[in-house]
Order: sequence, then C-alpha cells, then structure tokens
Amino acid sequence: MQALRASAAASVVASAAEALGFPAELILRECGSDPSPLSASGIDWTSLDPHDLTALHLRSSIAAPRRERQASGAYATPPVLACMMAEEAMALAPWRPEGLPICLDPACGCGGLLVEALRVVHARSGADTVVASLALRGFDCDLASVWMARLAVMLAARKLGATSEELARVGAAVAANITARDVLAEPPREPADWLLMNPPYVRAVRTAADRRHIRRAFATATGPFDLHVPFVELAVRCLQPGGSFAILTTNKLFAAEYARGLRRLLADSVALRRVIDLEACEEARCGALVDQVLLVGVAHPPPPEHRVQVLRPTTLAAGGASSSRLQVELLRERWPAVRASASELQIIARMTGAAARSLGSLAQVRGGLRGFDYRRCCEALVDGEEDLGAMRVLTPGNIRAYRLPTRAPVRLAGRRWRDPVLPTRPDAINEALWRLFGRPKMVVKGVGPRPTAAWCPEPGALLVAVWGVWGDEELLWSVLGLLNSRPVAWLHYHQLAMARIPRGSLRTPMAWLAEFPVPRERIGPLAELARLRFEAVIPADQATLQEQIDAAAARAYGLTRADLRLMAQAPVRPVQA
Repeated sequence: MQALRASAAASVVASAAEALGFPAELILRECGSDPSPLSASGIDWTSLDPHDLTALHLRSSIAAPRRERQASGAYATPPVLACMMAEEAMALAPWRPEGLPICLDPACGCGGLLVEALRVVHARSGADTVVASLALRGFDCDLASVWMARLAVMLAARKLGATSEELARVGAAVAANITARDVLAEPPREPADWLLMNPPYVRAVRTAADRRHIRRAFATATGPFDLHVPFVELAVRCLQPGGSFAILTTNKLFAAEYARGLRRLLADSVALRRVIDLEACEEARCGALVDQVLLVGVAHPPPPEHRVQVLRPTTLAAGGASSSRLQVELLRERWPAVRASASELQIIARMTGAAARSLGSLAQVRGGLRGFDYRRCCEALVDGEEDLGAMRVLTPGNIRAYRLPTRAPVRLAGRRWRDPVLPTRPDAINEALWRLFGRPKMVVKGVGPRPTAAWCPEPGALLVAVWGVWGDEELLWSVLGLLNSRPVAWLHYHQLAMARIPRGSLRTPMAWLAEFPVPRERIGPLAELARLRFEAVIPADQATLQEQIDAAAARAYGLTRADLRLMAQAPVRPVQA
C-alpha cells in the first residue's frame, strides 16, 4: 500500500513538473524510477492553490485509506487555522542577525503549515521566495506526504511570484530540508527559532513506533499516552531558548492522567501566551474525533506572576481569533485549580486519610473501550435490537445516578442512537472481556459535573469515558451511595477542578476512582439506602433517600456539622436521577 501511494504521488509531482517547467527530480530525489505524469488529470497547475493539493492528496489513491489515517492520527490542518498558527508564532519568533529565523514542522504531512510559514516569512521579511524557503524545515514518516509537502511549498512560491529559475532553486531547498524521517526515533539536531505543529492524536500502541523506545527517550511518555505527548515534548526540545511555537493538539492535554508529566514540563519550561480552545469553532475542525486547543508561547521558563490569555473563538479570521478574553493564572506546579483553604485541606485529609482504603484494593476497576477499539465497536452497533444475546453499550450519555434508564438516546460515531446494542461480540472485544461486561457491576461516568455512579445488573459493554467496578456486591452498593453523595461530590470538586473540559464538566479519571477512599467503618447503612434509592421511582422518595445517603456518607467519613456547613458553600450540583 505504501509503495502504491508513493508511486501515485510521484506521478502527481511529475505532472506538476511537466506543467510548470521544473525537473521532477528536484522533489523526487528518493524515487528509484522515472515516474510518468498523470494521464488526463485535468488539473490546472498554474492556478492550483497549495492547500488544494492537500485535498487532492486525500481524495486520490495517494492517500492512505480513511481507517489507516485514523489509526495513524494523520489529519490535515484547515487552511484558515494554518494561517492563524503561522501568524501567531511568527509574531513571537526571534530574528537572527545572520539570516531569517528557522521554522520547523516535525510532523509536516502534506505541508499545509509550511506553506503558510513561507507566506508569512516572505511578507514580514521582504525576502524573496528562495531565501524564505531556505528557512523551512519539515519532517514526516510518510515519503509520499513529504513529496507532496515539497510540491506544496513550490506551488506557494510560484503563487508569490517566483520565476522558473527561482522555482528550481526553491525545489532544491525543499528537497534538502523537507525529508522523510521518524523524528521520535531520530530528533532534529538543528535548533529552530519558531515551530508549527499538528501532531498525531492516537494511542502509541496503534502505531509502528516502538513504545518502549518512546518511554525511554521521552520522560513525559507515561501510562497509556497518546503520541501527541512525546511530540509536544520533542517540540520543546527542538526550540532554541526564546523560540516561539504554535502547537495544535487535543484538549486531553489539560485533563488526562497520562499527560500530567507533560503539563508539568510546559508549566516549568515554556511561557504560554495564549491557549485557544477550538471546541466551538467548526471551521477549525480537521476531522479528528477530538476537541482541539492551540498552544502559543515562547520557549523559556515563565516569570513568577505569569498569566495566560485564554480564547474561546466561535469563528476564525486570517491573522487572529475573535472572542472574549479571559485572564487566568498559570501555576508553576499545576494548571489553574481551585485553591482550598486550611479548613478545607483538613477535611480532605480526613476523608482520604488512614481511616480509608482505596477502592482499587477492594475491587476490580477498569475502563471502557477507546481509540481504535472504540471505533471498531461502533461499526458493529445496531439500534434497538432486543434479540437474545444482544448487549447494550454504556456511554456517559446514558448513565444516570443509581439506575440506568431503560432507553436513553445517545450520540455515537457521528450519529444519534435510540438504544444502541451489540448483537454479537465484535472483534474489538475479546471473549474474557465480553464475559466480564456480562457480569453485574457498578458503572461510573468518566465526565460530568459531578461523580455519577449506577448499578448495572444486566450485561453492558463499556465504551470510552465509562469505568466499571466489579467485586463484592455489598461493598459495591455502599460505594454506589458514597459516589453519589454530596460529601464525595465536594471532594471530587476540590481534587479535580483543575481538570476542566469544555462546557464546564469535570473529568473523573480512572486513577482517581481506583484511589477513591472507602471508609473502614460505618458504611453498612449506605448499602441498604442505595438499594432503596435504586428502587425508588417517586421523586419525593428519591429526594428523601438522597438526604439520608448524604448524612450516612458524612458519618462514614467522620464529618462534623461545621465541616458540612463549609461544604455547603462549594458550587456542587445536586445528584440527578
């Protein structure tokens, strides 16, 4: 497949070379054969926009199949966003006395960011396209994408007025400086003055990169890390002191447990100027199934009172974002968090102290399907089938406190479902996990305004951001009452308010659930109350039982009336049925 794509890419380049009058060998220096131009391509190379080349690449046989691109995390940066990134980073870039600042894209793909870098350097410095192209550096694992990136920069140079002779010199420059390389295995040696990057968002276990090598080479690569984690660390390494960057990445960076080390690295090593949340901006979407943020800053430690500008645009314009601005303080050790008073810290210490055991030591805690397995599972879903052996799927959208609804419409894989089920075991779930999903369990939402747990007596497959707990049923009923109680919602707020995601929800990481403090004594009444709450259908009865559960949880944690009065001041939402 890779050889086929490389051959098709070479034909595209040969077609462009024939139309524009430059030797194809300038770009195809790694090609072992003499490619033939596209026959009857119908492409007007004299007027083709460089960004249209990316669309052509993805539509043609050159590009990897959609599933393969999803597995590798390869997505093109929208032109308006690429323009904004180049403008933002170039405005902060240091200028060299001896020449233009060097721009690096360590995951260049088809060259959309390099095209905008060339345009910005040419516009701001007044240098001709040949000199501007000498300041570009780009790397990508896929040789076909590298060839297309070289061609895109040449098309951009021609659009900026390069003559045929200058175009040949631009081709020589990009052939030398835009190359095929796995930067995680062989990092660039030349420090960059400014950096643009849209790294892959994919679990490293699904790529060809050796996971053990990445763990050894990158200190931030811990836990089930995504590839954007080592790429962002690499970006920090590649910049010279004072160099600027604009990095497009997933908003998991702010919340995921595996990104804790990366957050600490960024807080200590770079001065972020802007964090631009693109979740509400449709024109910035690149097709990835994640919400994105743009990080803009400078590679030097932040001053003591450093503040970051947070933007949440609903639309983008070339050269900037239109939005309201919010000033937040970037703490050196943690991202913006709720500051607890001395009294609140004492309450947290009592609830998590020696009188409690971790839930992970008493029961089995595991997460649902995600990433590539999640997508494969979604492909096997059917809607509303009640056949014997079918298993419903559980997502944050169909979990309510205590009892799962009989039917709850949810949105999965880009469409609405009335009652999604798996008619048979898909390949993404092995037999042992399928049997585990079929057992009674407690399920917990991974995202939401507060902890929400439900009892699941029937078979249910866990999808992304849903945690399952298996163990002694009496214990699980007690924990069910604790997790839905106000004291635990208060604890969750103070421990995890730093992990905010769009629309104000909080994450409930599986690591937090595994370390959840279960009191050693006085939890017996909670099990009976939780069962009664599970059976209750009248709202008045539910409210009365919830008050009793809150009181029982307070007694189990040894909380005083003064503690409860202090807790009542926190903005914790009541539990919802």
